[in-house]
Amino acid sequence: MGSPKKRSHRLFIDSSVLFAAALSPSGGSFRLLREARERNIKLFITPYVIGEVDEGLRNRYPEALEIFRSFLIHFPIHLMRNPSASRVYECANILPWEDAPILAGAITTKANHLITLDKKHFLIPLKKQKLTVEILTPGDFIKKYFV
Repeated sequence: MGSPKKRSHRLFIDSSVLFAAALSPSGGSFRLLREARERNIKLFITPYVIGEVDEGLRNRYPEALEIFRSFLIHFPIHLMRNPSASRVYECANILPWEDAPILAGAITTKANHLITLDKKHFLIPLKKQKLTVEILTPGDFIKKYFV
């Protein structure tokens, strides 16, 4: 009898996770990036995510901007196209407008996980939605799949 097939993880990374990772190399967000590299896990983002992180860091923590930009080189982060406007509009029916491109990006990239720290807009309200993507915090993903 053969060994069970390993599950392939495709993670769409929300800007909140990249923001946190740039500020704290000892936190769960940074650990997720590091583990993804070591375990050959595919991470996906879109230009929309880069824009959110760039703007947030530039305005509040400009010293962390270069750290974030180095992630794009040193970690297995795949930059995909922004989702279509129609996909974003669909997601805006269940999320605030500014968060809809994140969920739309996760769906468009065929991610099986959306990793976010945004409990208010993603984790709590979307628990009851039937989605093709599982929404987890970095810590919850680590506990579920790495321990």
